[in-house]
Amino acid sequence: MTEVKVWSLVRHNTSTTLGPERNQDEWDAIQIKKIVKGDQLADKARFKWPGIGTVWREHRSTFVTSLCSVFATKMVADGGSGAVVVPIPNSSAVIGSQQDFRTLVLVRGIANLSGGALSYHDHLRWNGAVGKAHLNERARNVDEHMGNMAIVGKPDRKILLFDDMVTSGSQMCAATLKLEEAGFEVAGCYSVLDVLDEGERGTAPAWKSVTRHPTRTGDLFALLESLGLGGAR
Repeated sequence: MTEVKVWSLVRHNTSTTLGPERNQDEWDAIQIKKIVKGDQLADKARFKWPGIGTVWREHRSTFVTSLCSVFATKMVADGGSGAVVVPIPNSSAVIGSQQDFRTLVLVRGIANLSGGALSYHDHLRWNGAVGKAHLNERARNVDEHMGNMAIVGKPDRKILLFDDMVTSGSQMCAATLKLEEAGFEVAGCYSVLDVLDEGERGTAPAWKSVTRHPTRTGDLFALLESLGLGGAR
């Protein structure tokens, strides 16, 4: 079965049934997600962040700098010195587009705060327009992502993949397989937010290795064959 392991920092509970029953860490994760996605915080919105304390709307840039610094430290400590940080492309990151996209902005900040240990490059782009995954505008299928994903340029060093949020892990897995099949080395995968499974509760920001098993067409065929339904192919 397909598998991808990702280092994530913030646990995000997306349940719509918790409401006021959310703990403070879960409320904080909602505000962190807004900044990471490039959205505005409400005037009175706030959350706690290590090293800063209470983060209000006007502290947005300070938080982003702190976040990028935390990732730079982690990546270099994991043996990433000399690596290139490659963002998972957002929906707007289509080949030929000159517009910055959110994950590219973040990896630029990570590289700039690494003391020269890391570089960055948008080596991955979409061949054509795609919907937003977190809004369920496209299928979370590894094969479909790989088919629409293109490698731009030729990375000449090991790669650290970065995404703002990992849900099913299909995009991270597709990027890893796409690069490895082209002969490049993916040395690690990182994400700011880890979308929790139903029933899991949020906790304070801390590094955690999470494993995802996203869907591949071959996995479905293997399952059918294991059930004696191989003729369905």
